[in-house]
Amino acid sequence: MIRDQAWENIVSNIITGEQVKKLGITVTDEEVLNFLKTSPPSEVQQYFKDKSGNFDYAAYQAALNNPDADWTAVEALARERIPIVKLNHYLMSQVHVSATEVRQASRRAKHEARGALCAVPARRGGHRGVCAFGRRGEGVLRCASRDVQGRGTRRRRILFAYPSRRRNRTAPIS
Repeated sequence: MIRDQAWENIVSNIITGEQVKKLGITVTDEEVLNFLKTSPPSEVQQYFKDKSGNFDYAAYQAALNNPDADWTAVEALARERIPIVKLNHYLMSQVHVSATEVRQASRRAKHEARGALCAVPARRGGHRGVCAFGRRGEGVLRCASRDVQGRGTRRRRILFAYPSRRRNRTAPIS
């Protein structure tokens, strides 16, 4: 699991870096300074906590304005993150979704199946069929299934089910 997350982060960083280069996104010193003043990274915030454990912005600003402080590592972190923020802003500005598209996507995402297990008799030669789940009016699930031999009887095991386009109908198992 951690290995998968690490791999996904590496791939994501490579793809993001390629897109940043492709779009010619750059970072100026002014942007770095503004980023550090307005959006201190969480890695830095942990060093500026008050007695109650909250981020102390005044202490952070004082340290940021200290000419003797070395902010090289934090600046490098900001230079890494700013292009990603700019890329995200660019991508979000390119996305235009209408209210109708949102409603349609919401309806598609809300499909769910309710029901109980149903016994489906096995038939020779057939691997597909339809069995009804739920009450009248709730629709039909189309099931892809396979015959399974078990303890002297033939049974059909449902491998997966998905909503059928037909409503309020069942078809025989073939």
